This record gives sequence, C-alpha cells and structure tokens, in this order.
Amino acid sequence: MNTENNSQKVAKIVEDSMGLTFLNSRMDEFSRHLSEAVKTMGFNDIDSFYSKVLSSGNKFSPDEKRVLAAHLTVSETYFFRERPAMSMFIKIIMPELIKNKHGKKIKIWSAGCSSGEEPYTLSMLINENFPFLNSDSYSITATDINPNVLTKAKNGLYTAWSFREAPELYIKKYFTKIGENYQISQKIKDSVNFEFLNLASDRYPGELPGEDCMDIIFCRNVLMYFNHGMIKQIAQRFYNVLSHKGWFIASQVELNDDFFGHFKKRYSDEGVFYYKDEVGEERIRTIPAPGKRIDHSNHLPKRDKQQIDKIDFQEPNFEEKPFINSELELLYSQGRYQECIESSLTEIKKGNTESTIMGFLARSYANTGQYKEAIAVLDKLLTLEVSSDDIFYLYGTILNELSEIDRAKTMFRRGLYLNPEHLMSHLMLGNILRSEGNNRAALIHYRNVAEITERLKEDELIKTTGGINRERMLQIVEKLIENQ
Repeated sequence: MNTENNSQKVAKIVEDSMGLTFLNSRMDEFSRHLSEAVKTMGFNDIDSFYSKVLSSGNKFSPDEKRVLAAHLTVSETYFFRERPAMSMFIKIIMPELIKNKHGKKIKIWSAGCSSGEEPYTLSMLINENFPFLNSDSYSITATDINPNVLTKAKNGLYTAWSFREAPELYIKKYFTKIGENYQISQKIKDSVNFEFLNLASDRYPGELPGEDCMDIIFCRNVLMYFNHGMIKQIAQRFYNVLSHKGWFIASQVELNDDFFGHFKKRYSDEGVFYYKDEVGEERIRTIPAPGKRIDHSNHLPKRDKQQIDKIDFQEPNFEEKPFINSELELLYSQGRYQECIESSLTEIKKGNTESTIMGFLARSYANTGQYKEAIAVLDKLLTLEVSSDDIFYLYGTILNELSEIDRAKTMFRRGLYLNPEHLMSHLMLGNILRSEGNNRAALIHYRNVAEITERLKEDELIKTTGGINRERMLQIVEKLIENQ
C-alpha cells in the first residue's frame, strides 16, 4: 500500500473530524506523530490503521480520537503567559464582572488549557487580588483535547521551565518544591475543574437551553491550529455561550476581524480584548452530537456587596515592568483611561503640548473607543511634524477598526517607511491583504515578520503582542505562511 498517500488521507479525516489542519509542509511531522499514535492503538503501521478507518466509514472511534489528539497536538505553555492579558484580567475584567454580576457566580473557561498553567494562573490571581471571593463565588473550567496533558494538569506537578515568567511571590506562596519539581497548592488545584473537550465537535459549557453562560473565555494560541472554516465556527460558538458583556481573550497575534468581527473590542496597554455587547439577542445554538455535559451551577450564597474601588490590586511584580515616572503613565498603566484623558487635557490647556502627553491622550482615546478624538490628536501630532512608527501603527490600527482599510494600509506603510523592521505593522498589513485575497502581497509581509523575528534574541518578548516571544511568533508566522 502507499503509506504516504494513506497518511494524507488520514490527515484529511483528522481535519474533518477534529478540526486540526496539517498542510503539505507539515506532512512529515504529521506522519511521524501518526506512526507513534497507531502503535499506541495496537496497529502495526499506518496502512493497517487506515484500512480499519476506511472500513468504519472514514470515522475515528472516541478512543482513537483521544490517542490521536495526544500525539498530534503540541502542548507548550507556562504560568503568567502574555502579561497584558493577566493585567487586564485583574484590573478591568474581574472588577467589572464583580460589580455587574450582583452576587451571581462568575464563570471562567480556559479552552485549550494544555497542562493547566493558564487556569491555575487565573486562580492564583483571583486568590491574591480578590480575597473576599470564596470558592462559591466563581468557577474555573479548563478543557483540552489531549488527555495526557489533562492528567498532568490534574496532578499539578511542574518543572522549573513552567515558571520562566512567574513572579517569585507566587512560586513561594502557591507551590511546594518536591525534588526538582513544584507541586501546586491543594487550594488552587481544587479551584479548577479539568475536562476533556474537542472544540471541533463536543458540546460547549453553556450551550444547552437553560445552562448559564460563561463570563470569560480564554482561548490563546489554540485556534491557529484549526482550518479557517473551523475557526469561524468555534468563534461563533464562543460568542453564543458568552453572557452579555462577557469577555473572549485570544492571543494578541490571533486577532482577526474575519474570525472575530462579531465581538466588540476593548483596547488596553499593549493589547486588544474582545467582549460581547448584544442586548436582547437570541442565543444562536449550534449544538453538536450529544456528549458529556459539564455542570456549571450558578448558585451563590448571599453576601454583602464588595467595594471594588477600594481593592489594592496586587499585579505580579515582573522584573521587566517599567518604572512609572509620571501621573499620566500611572493612570494609563492602571487602565484609568478617562482620568488619563482628563489629566492630559489639563496639561495641554496649560500649554504643555509635549508629544509624550499627546501620545497618552491619543492612546487613551483609542482604548475607550473614542476614535475620532484619537485621530484628531494623531493628526495634530503629525502637523507638528512629530512622527514615529508607533504613531502610524496606532493610527493604522484605529482606521482598521473603523473599516477605513485603504487609509489604514497607508498608515502602516508610512510607519514601515520610517522603520522597515516594525514587526506588527508588517503583520497587520499581511492580515489585511490576506482578507482582501491578495495572498502574494500578504506573503511578502509575513516573510518579513519571520525574518525580523529570526533576528531577535531567543526569549525576547515582542512589543505590542501581549507577551509573545520569539519562538512563539515564529510558530505563528510559519502557520500564516503555510496557509497562503
């Protein structure tokens, strides 16, 4: 039999049934992992496995799907990944939800949780910053398609490599060292419910009539492994199961209006975050075949209303965190954008028109959705002959949000004229051109992203990506190039 041809046929069935896509450039990798998987299932080789699948109507059994998922999905994550998302979670998202939920349980879902670092990070942040919330005040559900990493997550035992971005305070407080490894505390372990779930086919929590919606969905660096049709389907289902004003947190390099255009956007320092804002909308349900149901009780005991404004948020003290040396920088870094706007305007009225002040004003306007005001400030900066690649990048991002695509492309190109190595401008231009069907031009920009990223230091974090490092960006742009 033709083993190579059969591998391609199995890859197509994997894509159709599990959503995972393996293009031609990754077929060697797929065949290698598939060979390991079929041996685990008791088959001699890929050919004999394919013969069995063919006799089953080109369908995998549930057990076969689990084994394939364990071998075909690469799970690599760490605690406190993408710092801006963690900062947004404790400074903006949780305080707003606590105020708006009026005592109802806050429901969090870590979709594609891998070995558990993400949901455990969220639990530690809640415990550290919202000590008045007891275990009945919130729930954290964590799901993944890979049963092996779920077992590791439930055990809660990690190597030092998982802590490469974790503040020392959290390691000392929530972990016990056992030999060369670290065991997470029982309190944090008990706060997370791990479940097997295939995003491509299984029922989502909150998807059945009468089930409570989710308030926050984290799904970062997961969707990039699915084909475009499946990403759109998953994004719609995420939207459907979110509560009004619920949040969807994707990786900063996965932002794409083609997939997530039905969400509203909230801008924060170095990040864009999605939320649902539809009043009275009928929930559209696309329920797959019946599967295991995850219970999400919404019962909460009565408690006194908490004064969120009095909370002293304990943001993780990352060594790389810049020193705050001005009132505006303090307000902006804390997400107090309206106050930052007012303080900036006060300074400008005094005749202080430094570009730094106007920059804070423009970004604060953009982060609060006041795009016309932001554009007015940016135009003023440009008339004062204050220009930089970051100004043009911000301008282009705003115009893209306003669907002024041609002007957005112009701004990104002007920024690249000043700095041909502005990585995110290349990425944004590539995404726009791809959405327009100009794949050849998009490919040029994606290759530029790859070349620029290659020259970075091994663990260097990339500006305005929300904490994406060199290795991860290379994986992402490789995927984008393959899809062209």
